[in-house]
Amino acid sequence: MASAHPPLSMHTAHLLALGFSITYVGSLYVAKNARIRVNAYDARLKFQPGGRDDPAVIRARLMAVTIACVLSCGVVYYLLLGIQIQDPMVTTMRLLGVQWPPSVLSCLQTPLLFIGPIYGHYLASALPGQKHYSFKYHFVDTFFSWVGFRNYLWAPLTEEITFRACVLSVYAMGGASRWKMIAFAPLVFGLAHVHHGWEVYKQLGSTPAAFNRALVSAVFQTAYTTLFGAYASFLFLRTYSSCGLQRKAILLIPAYSIYWRSVRIDGKPPISSVP
Repeated sequence: MASAHPPLSMHTAHLLALGFSITYVGSLYVAKNARIRVNAYDARLKFQPGGRDDPAVIRARLMAVTIACVLSCGVVYYLLLGIQIQDPMVTTMRLLGVQWPPSVLSCLQTPLLFIGPIYGHYLASALPGQKHYSFKYHFVDTFFSWVGFRNYLWAPLTEEITFRACVLSVYAMGGASRWKMIAFAPLVFGLAHVHHGWEVYKQLGSTPAAFNRALVSAVFQTAYTTLFGAYASFLFLRTYSSCGLQRKAILLIPAYSIYWRSVRIDGKPPISSVP
């Protein structure tokens, strides 16, 4: 990946990667309807008005991050135009990994990490075909709702395009080695989740106790997403073809991992953990 004369400096690559992150997270707060509003909690309601699971808030946030994602892809395309390569649009699509993998084997590594939750569902007779499995609850209610659409499709899609495809692309153009990209890109992804601490702090009443809980939550989530980002970046780069273009089924990985790390075998609904 490293080049003797990269088109970007590492300093510029760092700034662009940070800019992608700021644009993605900032869009959630620039858009007025996408901001989470703290209201009195009412347990009788399916979702709290103005909360992160309010369909109106979800739609506004998905639109905001989609615009941010398109802008980041546009920057990558503009950079490739400056290099004056042949057919920059095709190169951009390939560089961003928009192609089906040559083998399903590249999609099987992540499911192996979740054998534990899958086995737990098996013991609870909650897998498809078993007596406690409900097609309506486990499939329809999970995936065919605004919360499910956000958690398992659109948030993973936009996050992977922004924090894997676009960030790794600018580091590649900066001449970073594969291991440097695996080290740098996850830091940007992890820092993008710090803002969840502010939301927790506001939702819990902005008290000293709320601050302590928000701090612990932010540190844990940042650490977890940084580690996951390193893993996803490694897989993204590992699926390069012989001519240096990504083969990417990595978009399936965050959705799969979000589902299996959040599902419960005690009958309670999964816990949302994405923007």
